[in-house]
Amino acid sequence: MEADLNILRDAYAALNRGDIAGFVKDFDPQIVRIEFEGSPMAGEFHGIEAVKEHVTAGRSTWAEGACEPERFVTAGDKVVVCCHVRVRLKDQTEWLEGRTGDVFTFRDGKVIEFRTFADEQEALEWAGVRDKKEIFMLRVVLGVFAGFVGWLILWIGTEKIISALWPVFGVYQKAFEEVVKNGGEFTADTTMLITHIVLGSIVSVAAGAVAAFVAGENSKAPLIAGCLLLGMGLAKAVMSWQYVPIWYHVIFTAALLPMAIIGGRLINKT
Repeated sequence: MEADLNILRDAYAALNRGDIAGFVKDFDPQIVRIEFEGSPMAGEFHGIEAVKEHVTAGRSTWAEGACEPERFVTAGDKVVVCCHVRVRLKDQTEWLEGRTGDVFTFRDGKVIEFRTFADEQEALEWAGVRDKKEIFMLRVVLGVFAGFVGWLILWIGTEKIISALWPVFGVYQKAFEEVVKNGGEFTADTTMLITHIVLGSIVSVAAGAVAAFVAGENSKAPLIAGCLLLGMGLAKAVMSWQYVPIWYHVIFTAALLPMAIIGGRLINKT
């Protein structure tokens, strides 16, 4: 594929210096050229001579300027070239500037199809390539979701395990949930509260690690997941404010975000 990229680098260099023969020298004799509707040179052209004439006609309108390839994206037998076009047409004083996407299809080291799209995103989509930024953001969203939901699952599951192994904890937790739901009297136990803080911190570390693993990065996803956990912790504090000491609310809630971030740091970027 590196050979194909070198062919395209040489082709654009030739085009910019007005060497049309150099631009098409690695095109297949039966090449197909398609330019998007709305372009002054729109149409479909078959064969090397027709394509050469088409490119020559387009290039001849330039007084000066260039079509600079900024990014090459490979997709199987296709290469998407994201271009920055800046030209001044003959008999005009103003410069025209924009970005387009060219897609070259290769076979046996020759270009068999050459398409131009109005913008690079269209070119990437046609070639079956999702933009890296879009993929990154999608993974971050999935990471945040996985981290937050993972926290809930781990919290509920761990609570049930601890309650089964330590029945007193289960009784205390049930009483706490009941009073938050229906009101009434409740006596907070320091040991149980500390257990909650430790459990919340451990689960938050795990949630941050899950968010980072799914997202493939260890900063944004754990941070956002941690912020969601912080919001949930604040809501929990509001609902149970009168039943437990202030120090518990402060420590439990404040630990959620930094612990999620720490968990994320345990996972290397992928």
